[in-house]
Amino acid sequence: MLTEHSTPAEINLYYLEDAVRSLAQPPELQQHGEEMVVDFDAWYVPAVSDGYLADLGPDQCQALEKIDHLLSEMTALQEPEPWTTSEALATSSWWAVVREAARDALRILQWSPDPPESVWNKTIVGVESQE
Repeated sequence: MLTEHSTPAEINLYYLEDAVRSLAQPPELQQHGEEMVVDFDAWYVPAVSDGYLADLGPDQCQALEKIDHLLSEMTALQEPEPWTTSEALATSSWWAVVREAARDALRILQWSPDPPESVWNKTIVGVESQE
């Protein structure tokens, strides 16, 4: 649980976990493919660049890298169907592979497999710099 004293790393990893949990859910619980990908990317990229994954083991980092790689491959295809049709989440082989990779990551990272409350429209209230 986040508090007002949570560090940037704790905040980032909390929301990254939520993003992975969202990707791992069965298609009937998933809502918007594109939003799930954007959400994962929004938390994974800074986790890597800011060193928030430094305390994770190699297997844990590789599990997250696998998800990132799969989502990058999907994006590179530049095919609208996996992103724009509601049935794509249930029928696309890409999404099945992403869900499996996300479930593996949850297991390896020992994160909850339960659906997150919501990974959409989350707002983080930060303290503005007083320069």
